[in-house]
Amino acid sequence: MLRKDKVCIMQKALNFNCLRRQKMRKLFNILFIIFLLSGTLLFAADKMKVETPKIDLDANAGSHPYGGTTDDLFDAQFAWLIEDGGSEAGVETDGNYVYTTKYDGPVFRRYAMNGAFIEEFSITGCPGSIRDLAYDGQYFYGSATSTTVYQMDFDNETLISTITAPITVRGIAYDAMNDGFWANNWSDQITLFDRNGNTLDSFACGTYGSFYGFAWENILNGGPYLWGYAQDGPGNNQLVQFDIATGMETGVTFDVASYFTFGLGPAGGLLISDAFIEGKVTICGLSQSAYIWGLEFADYSVPFNSPGLPTDVVVTAAVGGVLEAAIEWTCPDIQAGGDPLNDLDEMRVYRDEELIYTDFSPTIGGDGSYTDTGVPGADNYAYKIVGVNSNGEGIPAIIYAWVGEDVPGAVTDLILTDISGDELIAQLDWTNPTAGYHGGYYTGLIGYNIERSDGETFNITGSTTTWQDDSIVDPGLYIYTVTPYNASGSGPSTNSLQVGIGYSVTQVGVGEVGNYHIPMDLYMMDSMVEVIYLQEWLDAFMVISAVSFHANTVSTMADACNFEVWLGETAEDDLSAGWIDGTNMIQVFDGTLNIPPGDNWVAIELDENFVYENNGNLVMMIIRDDDQYYSPSDLWWCTDSGTPFRTRFNYNDNPGAQHFDAITGPFGGWDHTIYPDVRFYYSSDASAQAPGASTDVTFTADAGGALETEINWICPTMNSGGNTLTELLEMRVYRDDELIYTDTNPIIGDPGTHLDISVPFSGNYEYSVVGYNSFGIGIPVEGMIWVGEDVPNVVENLLLTGQAGAGYLTWDNPITGLHGGPFNEPIAGYHLERSDGEIIEISGVVTEYIDDTIPVGDYYSYTVTPYNSVGDGPPVTSNSAMLGAGDEIFFDDFESGLVNWNSLINSGNGEWLIYTPPFPNSYNMPPSSSGNILAADTDLGGPNANIDCTINLITPLDLTVYTTVELRFDNDFNALNSSDYCYVDVTNDGGVTWNNVLTFSGVDVTATNEIVDITEYAAGETNVNIRFNSVQPGWHWWWAIDNVGIYGIGEVLLTPPSNVQIDEYLGLLTWEEPTISRAERQTQKNSNRELLGYNVYLDGELEGNTSDLEWQYTDLVNGEEYVAGVQAVYDEGTSDIVELDFTYAGVDAGIILPLITELRGNYPNPFNPITTISFSLVEAGNVSINIYNMRGQLVKTLVNAELENAYHEVSWNGKDNNGKNTASGVYFYTMRTQNYNSTKKMIMMK
Repeated sequence: MLRKDKVCIMQKALNFNCLRRQKMRKLFNILFIIFLLSGTLLFAADKMKVETPKIDLDANAGSHPYGGTTDDLFDAQFAWLIEDGGSEAGVETDGNYVYTTKYDGPVFRRYAMNGAFIEEFSITGCPGSIRDLAYDGQYFYGSATSTTVYQMDFDNETLISTITAPITVRGIAYDAMNDGFWANNWSDQITLFDRNGNTLDSFACGTYGSFYGFAWENILNGGPYLWGYAQDGPGNNQLVQFDIATGMETGVTFDVASYFTFGLGPAGGLLISDAFIEGKVTICGLSQSAYIWGLEFADYSVPFNSPGLPTDVVVTAAVGGVLEAAIEWTCPDIQAGGDPLNDLDEMRVYRDEELIYTDFSPTIGGDGSYTDTGVPGADNYAYKIVGVNSNGEGIPAIIYAWVGEDVPGAVTDLILTDISGDELIAQLDWTNPTAGYHGGYYTGLIGYNIERSDGETFNITGSTTTWQDDSIVDPGLYIYTVTPYNASGSGPSTNSLQVGIGYSVTQVGVGEVGNYHIPMDLYMMDSMVEVIYLQEWLDAFMVISAVSFHANTVSTMADACNFEVWLGETAEDDLSAGWIDGTNMIQVFDGTLNIPPGDNWVAIELDENFVYENNGNLVMMIIRDDDQYYSPSDLWWCTDSGTPFRTRFNYNDNPGAQHFDAITGPFGGWDHTIYPDVRFYYSSDASAQAPGASTDVTFTADAGGALETEINWICPTMNSGGNTLTELLEMRVYRDDELIYTDTNPIIGDPGTHLDISVPFSGNYEYSVVGYNSFGIGIPVEGMIWVGEDVPNVVENLLLTGQAGAGYLTWDNPITGLHGGPFNEPIAGYHLERSDGEIIEISGVVTEYIDDTIPVGDYYSYTVTPYNSVGDGPPVTSNSAMLGAGDEIFFDDFESGLVNWNSLINSGNGEWLIYTPPFPNSYNMPPSSSGNILAADTDLGGPNANIDCTINLITPLDLTVYTTVELRFDNDFNALNSSDYCYVDVTNDGGVTWNNVLTFSGVDVTATNEIVDITEYAAGETNVNIRFNSVQPGWHWWWAIDNVGIYGIGEVLLTPPSNVQIDEYLGLLTWEEPTISRAERQTQKNSNRELLGYNVYLDGELEGNTSDLEWQYTDLVNGEEYVAGVQAVYDEGTSDIVELDFTYAGVDAGIILPLITELRGNYPNPFNPITTISFSLVEAGNVSINIYNMRGQLVKTLVNAELENAYHEVSWNGKDNNGKNTASGVYFYTMRTQNYNSTKKMIMMK
C-alpha cells in the first residue's frame, strides 16, 4: 500500500512551514514501501521486520526552550484543531491516513495526512470506546479499557480477531522486535504481551502516572525505546521516554501543554511516524477533543548519494536447529535520494550491530548472499544489510530472525482445579505448544517452571499435560504461572485463573441492582458500609478465609486504596436499631485493595480467619479510605432484599486522613434495602462440628523389643468447636501419616484400642489418633515413640589423656537405649573418628582404648559412636589433648587463673596478667588458643609503661622417668623495636642455674605453636622448673601465651613376672603374669606390647622357655643350694630376671620323675635359627611333636615315637621336612599323646 503524496497547508490554529523536497519524498516513499513489504517476508513461521536507520537523539532533549525555532527535537511541526469530532482520544496512522477513536462511542474518524477530516466509520463486533490505537503494518489494535484487544482492518472496516490481554488495556503500542504490544491502564504496570496474550515483560510506570497513549520506536541510537503520553495533573501533558532494556525512565521528558500555549485537553493517544514530513520523523499525539499535534522527533542523516535500500531481503535459518543462517538480497539500484545508483563499493552484513561479512565486489541491482556459520547460540538476531559507496553507508534493511532451536511456545487451555480431600491439592491441566515461540525449529520441551502466587516455585521435568500440587499448607486463593522450557531457554508464561484451594464457596446475591455506594463508594474519598446477611442465607458453619465483591467499574485506580473488613455474629435481623460498632466484631482485613475496571469479582484474602458458628446472622462492615475519587459509573452489583435497613452507608471527602473508624464512626448516613453481592470462601474440613481430640491417649512399645505398639484412647465427647459431639463415624490410627487402623463402629466417650503388629523395623514412629464424622476429620492426638530394640545411648565420662605420645581414651558405656526403648542388644563396637579425619573401628565391649598411631604432635580430639545390631547410637566428642608429644606432665590453659605460677616484677611497672575475651588488645593467637590468655602487655600501661617481669612454676616437676621432654605453648610476641625481647629458661637445681632454651628479640613472632626441646636440662631430673620472662622498656606492645604444656616420653619398662615362688621340696618354680599399673603405662610409649612367654634360669644358666606359669627343675641334688630365676619375654625384648635362693630338700635327682605330662616351652624364643623344645611324660607312650606355619601347613615333624616316663628335650634347626631353610616369622609347635594335646607359639627372627 503506497502512501499518498502530501501537500503543504496552513492550519487554522497554527502556521508551521512544511518543508518538502522531492528527493526526500522519494526516499521516504521507498522506506515506507519496504516497511509494508516487511510483513510479507517470512522466516520459518515468524514475521520479518525491516527498520529505518538509527539516529542520535538531539543533545537538547529534555531541556529545550519552549517555543524555540531551531531544528531540534520537539520543534513544533503542526497542530490540527479537531472541529467536529469531540470525545476523540486515540490516534494512529498507516501512512495513508490518520485515524482517531472516540472514548464514548463505537466510532472511528479518518483524516488525510494533512489533517483534513474525511469520514467517520464503525466496525461490526467492536463495541467502540477504544482509548488508544497501535498499528503493526497491516492491522490496527485497541481496547476499551478491558482485557479484550480488538484486531481491526480499517481499509475494509472489519473486525479480524481479538486478543485476551493479561492486563486491562488503555494505552497501547506495537513492538516490532518482539511482535507484541506494550500496554497499561493509567498507572498500572506497563506490560509487553504477545498475540496469544502471554506476558513477555513488564516494568513500573515510574515518576509519572495516568498514561493514555504509547508509541514504540527503534529509531534513536541506544534503543529500542517506549514513549508514553501521560496526564500529569490538570493541563500537564508529559511525553516520557522509557529504556526498554532496563525498564526505567531515561530522564527525557517534554511538557506538550506548556509548549502549545493555546491550551490542550487531557492526554490521549500517541504515535511515531516518518509519514508526515519527508526527511523527518514525527512524534504525534492527540489532546482529547482538542488537537492532533506533531513535534519533530528526528531527521535522517543518510547521504542522498549513498546506496538506497536493499530489496528482496530473506533470512533463512538452517534446518534442524543448526546455528546457521542464509542471508539473500538484491543490491540497491537507486540512491538514498531516489536517483539511479551508479556507485556501489561494498555490501555489508551485520548481526546485532557486529559486522560479519563484506562483499567487496557487489553488482548494482544484482543478487547477493552470505551464510552465517558463526551464530553463537539460539536466539533472535537482527541482521542488517546495507550498501556502501564513497558517500558512506546507505539505507539499511534490518530483519529479525530466530536462529537455532526455538524455545517453546506458551501452554494453552490452562485450567486450575481444586481436588482437595483430606489434603490440600491443586491440579493444573494444559495443552502443550506444538511450535516454537518465534516460529523457529522446534523439537519439543523438556520441562516447566511453575510458580504459585504465594511465591513457591516448582521445576517439573519431562513433558506432561497435568500436574498436582500437594504442598499447599493453608487453604487460599491461588494463581499458577506455567513457563515451558527446553535447552534453548524458557518460552512465554501462562497464568491460570484465580481459584480457591481447600475452600468451599457460598454466594449471596444475584446481581439485580447496580449501586455506586455499596459496598464501597468510589465516587467519594471515604466510605463506610455495614450490612447484615441472614442466617438462612448462609451455610451452617463456615471458617471464612476470603470474601469477594462483584464490581462493574469503568475507572482505573491510580493507587490501591486503604481498605478494612470487619465481621461478627449478631442477633439483630436488620440495622434499624443503628450501626453495630467494631467492639462487637473482629477486624479480619486491614490493607490495600486495587479494583480493576470491568465486570469482576474482587477477591480479598483475609488477614485472619473468621469462624461463623451459625449462632446468629452475619454482620459485615467495610471501610474505604482514599484520596482518590472516580466516577458514579463505577458500580457494584447488589441484590434487593425488600427489607428496610438491610444496609447502612455513609461517605465523605476527607483528603489526607481517614474519616471513618469502626469503633467511633462517625455513624449516621443512610439506609438501604439492598445488600452487596458477596462470595464467602471457607474451609469445610476445619468445621467446628468435626470430632474434638481424644483423651487418655497412650502409645506403649513392647518392653521386650518386639516390633509392636499398643495404642489406647477414649473416644472424643466434644466437637472441634468445643460443643457436645453428636456424631462419630470412625476412629483412625495413623503411623507416620499412614492409616494403619480404622474402627468403623466407635462409641462417643468409650475406650478404644489397637495393637500395631505391622511395624516394619526398629525406629522412631509418630502415631496419631483422630476421630472422623460427616463434617470431616477432627483434632488428632499425636505421639512419638521408639518401637523395637533401641540403639545405644551416648557413652559417658569420655576422657582423653596423653600417654607417651599416644591417645588414651576412657569412658563409661550406656545402660539405656537412646530413645528410651528396650536396650537388650549388647554394644557390638564403636566408631572412632580422630579430629584429623582418621577412622578407627573397635569391636566388642570396651571402656578404654589406646591410639598409638598419632602422626604428628598436635591437639587432637576423638568422636566416639557406640553401635549395636540395630544401628548407631549418638556420637560424643572428647576433650582436646596434646598427643604425639609424649605424656602430658603439666598443662595450664589459664582458665582457672594464675594458680600454678609465681609472678615476679623484676623492674618497671608491668606484670603478667590473665585476660578474658573480649581482649583489650588485638592479640594474634593461633587457632588452638581459646578462652583466657596470659600476657605481659606494655601497650595497656600508657606512655609511662615499662615491663621486665617473670613467671615460673610454683611446684617444680619430677621428671625422673622421662628420657625426652618438650615444652609447648601458643605464642604471640609483638615487638616495637630491638629493645623488646623475651625468653624461656629451664632450671634443674632449684634456680641456682637457669638455662636459656628460647629467645625472641626485636622481631614479631605471632600466631605460632612453639615446640621447645628441653630434654638436655629436664629429662631424668627431679627438680625441674621453667620461667617466662618479658622485657619491653617503654610504651611498646606485648607477649601473650596460652596452653602451656610439658610433655615427656619415658623409658620402655618391660615388666617382669610377679609373685615368683619356689617349692624347695619339689623343685617347682611358679609365678604370675606381669602386672602393669596405670602410672607405669603413662611412662611407656606402648602399653600394647605382646607377652610371648618366659625364660627360666638355674644358677644363672638358661634352663628353657615356657608359656606356662610354672617350671619343674630336674637333676637337683638334695641339700644343695641353688638360685632359681624367671624373666618375661616380650616382642620388644625381655624383662629383668627375678631370682630366688633356695636349698633343695627333696629326693635325689636321679629318681625324680615328672608329675604331669606337659609341653613346657622352647628356648630361646625368639631364636635364630636353633631352639630347644622341652616336654615331660607322666607315663610312657607314643608322642608326636610337629611344627606348623601361620597357614596351618606342616613344616617339620620333630618327634613321632614311643618314649619313656621322663623329662625330654628336642631341638629344631629351622629346616623343614625336605631339609630346606624356613623363613622368619611366627610358627606353632604341637605335642600330642593319647591323653594330651597342647600348642605353643615361637618366633624365628633371622
